[in-house]
Amino acid sequence: MLFVGDDWAEDHHDVEVQDEAGTVLKRA
Repeated sequence: MLFVGDDWAEDHHDVEVQDEAGTVLKRA
């Protein structure tokens, strides 16, 4: 299973894909 989360910051917006262990696989 993969998890996709949005990291909202004041000056940027990153989308992360993580595996079950919370390891970041991809950042966009």
